[in-house]
Amino acid sequence: MRSTRPANFVLTPDWRPILDENFTASNLNMQKWWTRYIYSGGLQDYLNDEQERYREQGNHVMTDGDLCNLTALPKEPDGTYPSGMLRSKDKFDIANGDAWYMECKAKVPKGLGTWPAFWIAGVERIPGDDSSCYWPPEIDIMEIVNNGDWGDNTTCLHCGGKGWDPYQNNMWTWWDDDFNGDFAFWQAPYDFSHGYHQFGLLYQYPNMTIYVDRVPILEGTYNWDDWQGRVPGAHILCNLAIGGSWAGRNGVDDNAMPQWMTVDYIRVYQQIAQSTIGHNLMPV
Repeated sequence: MRSTRPANFVLTPDWRPILDENFTASNLNMQKWWTRYIYSGGLQDYLNDEQERYREQGNHVMTDGDLCNLTALPKEPDGTYPSGMLRSKDKFDIANGDAWYMECKAKVPKGLGTWPAFWIAGVERIPGDDSSCYWPPEIDIMEIVNNGDWGDNTTCLHCGGKGWDPYQNNMWTWWDDDFNGDFAFWQAPYDFSHGYHQFGLLYQYPNMTIYVDRVPILEGTYNWDDWQGRVPGAHILCNLAIGGSWAGRNGVDDNAMPQWMTVDYIRVYQQIAQSTIGHNLMPV
């Protein structure tokens, strides 16, 4: 049975920024970000059968003093596409019982075969040991897979918890009327490639709500656990994948390359209780 609609998300003063990346420098801030996946000693450059290969030469283009373009370049002779990704160096203890809110404001590409995403995944249990970073848990906040088919184009947002193990207790308790439960996508009333949108996740173990422009799309439960119990943290990922059996089902439009996902900001907030005793005595 579907529960009542959650409220729109409102950023009140008790939400404190833990990560606030506005891309104001001329180069990517390497104190905040890795540019590859955590596996293979931090050098893994793609997942599944995707055709991108994450690289660091013209794949994180900073423009206008406040934007990062994760850029997929034209196809290489081996059939792969150099592209860009971000993975936070900081680990966020989202299973500690506090309320957390993660948000990315971005504009996605239009080209056939592109797959921009904003998501969180579990971190390693043993520092420096990537074999101790198990999957799941994973929560997809935004995946816009453009293979040109119904449900997989730039008007459709895929989101939700991932994993088939019993440890996550992955259930939906509320969903928007335009959310397709069979294929886990929300049919938007607009094209995401035409402008910037905010993609957000509110998480307080084990409850999650996913938002677009701070309006709820999906609510449910998802334990941030693996087979050993509570996972010690999460990292934030933002990436532009290309091709493969899902995004590339109907090919990749090479004539549209380069393609880019333009990221305005990525932010992580933690809700910190404030004292209710006091008076605002300073003059305005």
